[in-house]
Amino acid sequence: MKGILLNSETGDILIDGNSPRMVIGDIAVQNAKLIIEANKGEFKEKPLKGVGISLYTEGNTPERLVREIRREFFEEGLHISSLKIEGSGMELDVDYK
Repeated sequence: MKGILLNSETGDILIDGNSPRMVIGDIAVQNAKLIIEANKGEFKEKPLKGVGISLYTEGNTPERLVREIRREFFEEGLHISSLKIEGSGMELDVDYK
């Protein structure tokens, strides 16, 4: 799915350096990252959306986190090709159906 890309460091709208225009591109990975990082209540239009990964401590099992990610992505229409959680990192390959 195409949409407006955000700067991954600042969260601001990404602007093309050569012209004052927004950059349009594939937003699947961007949206997946936003959903994983957002806590419930952070999206005004969808207050129940968000995984809230910062709330998951070592007491929570990775299976619980994976289950929550899969549920949120299913509701968003994101298809997970691969998802690996190892230590403090995560590898994710997603796309819209």
